[in-house]
Amino acid sequence: MFKNLHHLSRIFPISIIILCSPRNTFAQNNETCTTSRCDCLKPNSTIPSCAPPNVDNLSITLNVGKIEIKCRDPNSPTNEDVLAFDARYLNSIDNGTPLTLAYMIDRCRKTNAREVSFTLDSNKFNHFSASDEILHNNKLKYLRFKNAKDNGVNVMLLEKGFLTYGSQLTTLIVNNLKVPSLKDYLRNLSHVETLDLSSNGIETLEDAALRNLSNLKQLILRNNKISVVHLIPNVTYVDLSVNRIRFLNKSLFVTAPNMEFLNLSNNHLRSIEEDTFQTISKLQHLDLSQNMNLTFKAGTFSNLSALKSLNISGCQMSKVPISFFEKCEQLLVLNISNNRILHLEDDSLASLRNLQLLDLSYNSINSLSENLLLPLKELKSLYVSSNKLTMFNSQVFINAQNLQLLDLNNNLIQKFRNASTGFRAVDIMLKNNSIDKFPCHLLINVISLKHLDLSYNNITYVQLEKEKFPNQSIYIEVDLSHNNIIDFNTTKDPGNKSWKIMLDLSYNRLQCNCLHYQIEQASPLQPLTAIIQITSGEDLCYTRYPHDNCPFIHIPRCPNECSCYYTRSDNAINVNCSHRNLTVFPKITGLSADRYEHNQTIIMLHGNMLNTQEQIRVKDYTNVSRLDLSGNYIEELTWLPQNFSVLKLDNNHLTTLSSEIVEVLTKNRELKNVSLKDNPWNCDCRADPLKKFLIQFNNIKVKYSEVTCQGTKEFLINTKGCEKANLLKVALPLGLAIPLAVISAIAALYYKFRISIKVYLYSKNWCLWCVAEEELDKDKTYDVFISYSHKDESFVHEDLMPELESGEHPFKVCVHYRDWMPGEFISQQIINSVLDSRRTLVVLSNNFMESVWGKMEFRTAHLQAINEGRARVIVVLYGDLDQETLDDEIKTYLKTNTYVEWKDPWFWSKLKYALPHSKSRKRYMTQHSRESFHLK
Repeated sequence: MFKNLHHLSRIFPISIIILCSPRNTFAQNNETCTTSRCDCLKPNSTIPSCAPPNVDNLSITLNVGKIEIKCRDPNSPTNEDVLAFDARYLNSIDNGTPLTLAYMIDRCRKTNAREVSFTLDSNKFNHFSASDEILHNNKLKYLRFKNAKDNGVNVMLLEKGFLTYGSQLTTLIVNNLKVPSLKDYLRNLSHVETLDLSSNGIETLEDAALRNLSNLKQLILRNNKISVVHLIPNVTYVDLSVNRIRFLNKSLFVTAPNMEFLNLSNNHLRSIEEDTFQTISKLQHLDLSQNMNLTFKAGTFSNLSALKSLNISGCQMSKVPISFFEKCEQLLVLNISNNRILHLEDDSLASLRNLQLLDLSYNSINSLSENLLLPLKELKSLYVSSNKLTMFNSQVFINAQNLQLLDLNNNLIQKFRNASTGFRAVDIMLKNNSIDKFPCHLLINVISLKHLDLSYNNITYVQLEKEKFPNQSIYIEVDLSHNNIIDFNTTKDPGNKSWKIMLDLSYNRLQCNCLHYQIEQASPLQPLTAIIQITSGEDLCYTRYPHDNCPFIHIPRCPNECSCYYTRSDNAINVNCSHRNLTVFPKITGLSADRYEHNQTIIMLHGNMLNTQEQIRVKDYTNVSRLDLSGNYIEELTWLPQNFSVLKLDNNHLTTLSSEIVEVLTKNRELKNVSLKDNPWNCDCRADPLKKFLIQFNNIKVKYSEVTCQGTKEFLINTKGCEKANLLKVALPLGLAIPLAVISAIAALYYKFRISIKVYLYSKNWCLWCVAEEELDKDKTYDVFISYSHKDESFVHEDLMPELESGEHPFKVCVHYRDWMPGEFISQQIINSVLDSRRTLVVLSNNFMESVWGKMEFRTAHLQAINEGRARVIVVLYGDLDQETLDDEIKTYLKTNTYVEWKDPWFWSKLKYALPHSKSRKRYMTQHSRESFHLK
C-alpha cells in the first residue's frame, strides 16, 4: 500500500496526508466515528476533525488581488487561521471556468480554517460571477458579498437568479457591487430580517422589490443614488444616509409604525412636510445632519415623544425656536453643532429635562444666558467649542449638578464672571482662548474637578493660594503648556492639608529664580501633603543666558565654574561650562541627580580659552555622551573620554591629530559624529592617520569636506600620500638620474595599473607568487559568503555558484538557503557567516536595496573589514542600478573602493582575482568558464 501511495504522490503532489482510522479508534474517548459524521483524524490527535455538512454563514469579499471566503460563524472556534490557494491563472470565475464559486465555498466548508483565500492576478482578471449554485446545496442564513476593490469597474457580477434558493436567509449584505435596481434580486427572501445594500449605485427604491420581505426589520441603503422614496416597509431600523433625497412627505412612513431608528444624513433635503413623523411615534434615534438646505418648521418634531437622540448638525440653522423641542421630553442627546446659531433664548431647551449631552460647537454663539441650562439638571456633557464666547460665567453652570465635561475650547474667552460661584465639573476644557490671568478660583470652587486644560492661552503669571484649597485626595491635573508664563509662585501652606496638583508648564518662558520658588518635589506617594508637581517634556525654563538654568533637581559636586541641570527627555546631566573664559579644563567627576539615575552626561565647554592646561582631566570625564570643545584655542588633543558618541572640535587651532587619538576614535563603537571644521590643518606626513580615518568613516562618522589644508584649502583626503613624496626625494639622486627615472616610471605604471596586471596574470595562471594571498585566514570555513536579495536567487544559483564551485580548485561558497542552521536568529547567522568567510560577495541590485537583511549583511562585512584594515567585501553590480535608492554608506563605499560589473567582459577574471587565493593554486579555469568569460 505504501508503495502505491508513494507512486501516486509523484503523479499528484500531496501536501497533507490524512490517515483514515476505523470507527473503533475513538472507542476509548466514547466517540463514534461514522462515515456520515467523519472518518479522519487530525495529526497527533484522537479527536475527529469534521467539517460541517452545510454552510449557514457565508461572507465573500473580492479584494485587491484575491477572493476571501469565510464560511464559519465568526464566533465559532476554529483550528486553523487562513488557507491560501493560487488562482492567478484565471481571467474570470463563473460556472464555465475550471474554478467556480461553488467549488471555492465547498473547499472552505471541508476545512477547519477560519477562511480561505484565492490569489488572483489583478491585471488580467475580468469578472467574478455568482449564480444560484452557492445557495442550492447550502441552507444559508447569513450571506455577505463585498467588492473591496472600488475602482468604478463592476468586476463582481450577481446573476439575476442567484438568490433563487435563498428562502432561509435572515441576513443579506451586498456592498459596492454597482447594482442599479433591486427588483431582479429580492425574490424568495421572506425570512430576511436584515438587508444591507450600501454603496451599490442604486437609483430607485422600488416598492415592489421590498413588498415580499415580510420579516424585514433592518433596511440599510447607505451611500447610493436614491432621490425619491415613496414608501418605507414595516421595519424598525432604516439607514438612507448619503443619498440624493430632497423631500419627505407625510405618507412616507405610514407603513412603518414600529420604526425606532432613522438616518437621513448627508442627503439633499430641502423641506419636511408637517406631520411627516406623525405615524412613527416610537422613533428613538433620528439623524438629519449635513442637509445644508433643509428648512425646519416649529412642529417638525412635535409627535416624537419617544425620541432619545436627535442630530441636526450641519443644516445651516440660524436660530432655535422656543417651541422646537417641546414634545421631546425623553431626549438624551441633542446635536445642533456646525450651524449658524448666534444666540439661544432662555426657554429654548426648557422641555429637555432628561438631556444628558448637548453639542453646540462650531456655531457663532457669543454668550450663554444664565437661565439657559436651569432645566437641564441631568446634563453630563456640554460642548460649546469653536464659538465666539468672550466670557466664562460660572453662574450658567450652577444648576447642572451632574456635569462632568465642559468643553469651551477655541473661543475668545478672556474674562471670568461670578468667580466665587461654585459648580460641579470633572473636566473643563479652555484650550486656545485669550485668557491672560490664571483662574485659580476654578481649582478652589469647582467641585470634583480632575482636569483643567488652559493650554495655548496668554497666561503670564501663576499664583497658587494654598490656604484656600479644599481638602481632597485626588490629583488635579492642570495643563498650562504653550502659554507665556514667566513667573510662578505659591503662598505658604497654613496646615497639613490633603491636596495634590499636577502642573504642566512645558513650552513657556519661565524666568527661573530659585530663591523665591516654593515648589515641592515630594514623592507622590507621601500621604496628607500638599504637592505641586512640575511636568515638562523639555527643559522647564526659558533661558536667555546659560546661567539662568534653574536646578529644580539638585546636582551635587557640580564644578563652581559651571552650571549643572538634569533633563528628563535625555535622562542626562548637563554640565554647561560654555563662555566662562576658562583657561583650565574643569574637574568633572562623581556627578549624580537626586532621586534620578541618569545614563549619560553632556559636557559643553565651547567658547572658552582652553588649550592643553589640565587637559588630562578629560580622560576622567565619565559616562560622557556628548563633548563640545568647539570655539577654543586647542592646538593639540592629548586626551579623550571613553565611549562618547558626539565630539565637537570646530573652530580651534588644531593642525593634526596624533595616531593615538585617531586610534581612540577608530575603536570607539559608540561614536556617531566628529566635527573638525575651521581648523588650520597641515597636510604633511603627520596627517596620514587622520587621512586614513577620513577615508574609512567618510559620511558615516565624519565629513572629509571639513578637513582642508591650511593655505591651499585642498581636501586632505585628496592630497598625495607621504610615501610618494619620500620616493621622489630618494629616487632622483644626481648620479642615478636616468636608471632611477626608468625604474620610477615602471613602478608608477605598475602602481597605476597593478590591479589590471594582477587580474591578467591570475587569469593566465602566471606568476601566482606575486598575487597570492598569505594564509591569514586559514581557520575560516568558507572562501566566500554570498549576500543577495531573494529576488536575484536565479542569478546566484544559475550563474555565480556553478562557476565558483567548479574547476580544478573550486571555491567553498556559503549561501543562506543551504548552509544556515534552521531555528537560529537571522542576525546571529549573518554575523557567523561573515566571520567564517574570507570574503563577502554582495550582489548589489535594485532588489538588494529593498532587502533589510541584505543591508545588514553588507554593514556587518564592511565594519569587519574596517576593524581589520583589510579588503573583505566584493561588490558585484547586477542589472541597471538606480543610484538614487543607494544608502549614503554604500555610495561612499563605491566611491572609495573597486567593484565588478556583471556586464564587464573581464568579469570572471576580476572576480576570481578578488577572491582569496594561495601560491599553490593551479590552473583552475574550466572550458565552461573560458566560454562564459568570452560571452560575458
